[in-house]
Amino acid sequence: MSLDNVHEWVDQEVIIADDLNSIAVGIAEELNAGSIPASKLVWPLVAQGNIDMNGYDLRNFGSLLGVIHVNDEKTLAQAITEAGDGDTIVIDPGATAVATASNITITGRNGLSILGYGVSEVSIGNAVTTAGITIDNTCNNITISGIKFTGGTVAKPAIYLSGSSNSNVLNNYFTTYEGVKLGNGSTTVLGASVDYNVFSSCDKGIYGYALKGCSLKGNRFVSCAKGIALPSDTEGECSYNYIAYNRFRQIGTGGCIAASWTGSISATRGLNRIEFNTIEPTSTYSNISMVGYFNDNYIGNTCGGPCAFSGTALVIKDNVFVSTMSIGGTLNTLDGNVIRGAFSRTSTGGSDNLVIINNTFHTAYTFANNGLHLLTSNTFYAGFTVSTAPNYNTYSHNAGAAI
Repeated sequence: MSLDNVHEWVDQEVIIADDLNSIAVGIAEELNAGSIPASKLVWPLVAQGNIDMNGYDLRNFGSLLGVIHVNDEKTLAQAITEAGDGDTIVIDPGATAVATASNITITGRNGLSILGYGVSEVSIGNAVTTAGITIDNTCNNITISGIKFTGGTVAKPAIYLSGSSNSNVLNNYFTTYEGVKLGNGSTTVLGASVDYNVFSSCDKGIYGYALKGCSLKGNRFVSCAKGIALPSDTEGECSYNYIAYNRFRQIGTGGCIAASWTGSISATRGLNRIEFNTIEPTSTYSNISMVGYFNDNYIGNTCGGPCAFSGTALVIKDNVFVSTMSIGGTLNTLDGNVIRGAFSRTSTGGSDNLVIINNTFHTAYTFANNGLHLLTSNTFYAGFTVSTAPNYNTYSHNAGAAI
């Protein structure tokens, strides 16, 4: 949209003070005349600081130009109230008071961005009863990025996606009691990305109550009681998610990637890809513990502590298990793994009809006959035995076997 009273630009033209003044005057005249609505303005310049052009303060045009600054004069809650679809909220660094977030809800917004600049900090108040910032299920394509979230001693998240679609939580730093919560028992978050964040000393880093088609990628978890907690019995769907390239260090009893589902097997609890995550040996509790899921793929993970799997049609491939590893359920495949700790098959789910192929076992194993199994082309450094006679099983081309 062109403005009648604004300088016409040419490519790579140098902006001087008179040109900036012309812009401010032209916008003011057009708005005052009512010839253009403020919502139609698109402003390509984000100014840091207070630029005064002969009495026309560029920053005061923020809400009209789609860029709203959180600073000493405007709170985060006020900025969210003012923002419309497609607007950008910038949290300025160096404000005398850190921005606060307690029970702020974003509703009915599309394409809104909340961005940090420099070292931008948001404190989660202890009065929070729901979350620091809630993005409800009427929102789409909300982005929160580049912010350090601190404070908060109650069991509530800094950011809660209660059902929004295709929203993004990227490149943030969390030292809050809980980091990010996804969904609830009745509403599923679709297509969200929680990527490249750092979660430090949180009780829960990422807590998924109900999520589908989401990306949890490239995050780092340090000294958290729980890393990524996925839906359990009383919670919602967890399917078609991509959980990859995360790194875990000194994780507590809640585990690094964990879920426990004892209900009936269905595709609403499965078809996830959990790949190329690294769990450092300092994590002594259950590293990956996935119980009751269907047709998940666990590929290329490095696990420094105990791991447990139980479900139907799981594919566990090309992982390194430094500590103990157990498998339960049926129709599961172990292919190309290195298992350095003790290996066991649990009674959870039956532990029948397994395909165990191309793996390397560093400890001895006694293989009990309780189903239709294929055990072939594995290497057992400490040997293995079969405790009962094979029954519709195939044992072949295993190195180190003593049958």
